[in-house]
Amino acid sequence: MNLSVMSARSTLNREEKADHYNQAICSFESLREILSRLLTYCEANKDALSSKVFSALPFAFEAILFTGDNTSTTLNRLLDLVQFASLHDAPKLVFNIFADCVLASDKHLQDPSTPQLEPTAVAKLVCELIVVIRDRSGYRVAEVSRWVRCIVEILVREIKAASYPWTNSNRAHPLEASLSILRAILNQANDLARLSYASIATSLTEGLAEQGCVYPTEEVEFLASTLFNLAIDLYVSGMDHVAKEWAQIAVDVAGILEMETVGRGNLARKLRTKIATLGWT
Repeated sequence: MNLSVMSARSTLNREEKADHYNQAICSFESLREILSRLLTYCEANKDALSSKVFSALPFAFEAILFTGDNTSTTLNRLLDLVQFASLHDAPKLVFNIFADCVLASDKHLQDPSTPQLEPTAVAKLVCELIVVIRDRSGYRVAEVSRWVRCIVEILVREIKAASYPWTNSNRAHPLEASLSILRAILNQANDLARLSYASIATSLTEGLAEQGCVYPTEEVEFLASTLFNLAIDLYVSGMDHVAKEWAQIAVDVAGILEMETVGRGNLARKLRTKIATLGWT
């Protein structure tokens, strides 16, 4: 399987690349079927086979990305691999590789050597990865916060493009779809940040931030500032009601930093003042 993926990576011919990746997918599905039968009938050699499957998972994920046709079918196949990895307790590195592959597949990268997914598909995959990895021990909140930043940047770019009348009719996804996924991502970020800040007060372990166990305050500030700027853009586009909603969401995100364990409420206060000045209260 590894050889098939390496061969796919080394060729520029699209048909040859697709053939090699399809061989890799077939090899993985065979491994997956063997593992399923083994778990059903006996436990012998389960760990050894599981290790091989975990090693093959990132290659299968990459292969599906490259051979997919940017449809819901491709998205569902990728989500299925994420769930499979979670069900069988794959190492954290597998999920990190999944995230790297997905974030590198944004269609706006304009790189023909990489797979291309719609921004909403990229966001859905990363959102699912966040949900899955939060249930696992040893994950780093700071690392996940970088995923959130990337997805927010991708979605905000998509929303801004879709909010203008002269491009809206040409978009593959309606504005509300991107806004809905953005809300889901922000809900995850909100929970992660609040829980990590609360842990500062209850944990006896020093150096949590240095260990990557605390949501970086600069990432929260980035989210709040980006969302408020998005609200301004939506307002300029004539979407007053939506703009006010997202301005308040920006304040709510900035308000996370007002928690006693953080004590950085300047940004939230500034945004509230701007909202009052604009008459959005």
